[in-house]
Amino acid sequence: GVGLLNSRVRVERPKTAFAHYWPAGGRTPPASTAQIRLTVRYENFDPLIHATSVRLLTGTGFVAETAASSYSDVAPEPGVIERTYVWNLGASVPAFKFKATGSSSTPLNVFHIAWFKDWVL
Repeated sequence: GVGLLNSRVRVERPKTAFAHYWPAGGRTPPASTAQIRLTVRYENFDPLIHATSVRLLTGTGFVAETAASSYSDVAPEPGVIERTYVWNLGASVPAFKFKATGSSSTPLNVFHIAWFKDWVL
């Protein structure tokens, strides 16, 4: 039997926006670093309804946000974008981390970050 009086229902849906920070403690690049690159794989991504960006966080407490100097996309398969962000640094930074933001115009169709890799030059 089913006890309707004592039943509970919990309904949820995804949010339409997110912010993700990594790595937790930041990275320390070599002093001679002139450029930071980051490749992010977005899956279930539809550019008509989804938006995303990544900013470089530097400074004390990682409060200074810098937009990428440029980025380029590769679409290895439908619904997937591998975006490479490039930050050309005017001066070396003692430490950095990333802040990814994203949004969807509908909670019925969201995307996610499958993986990311970064490197310094």
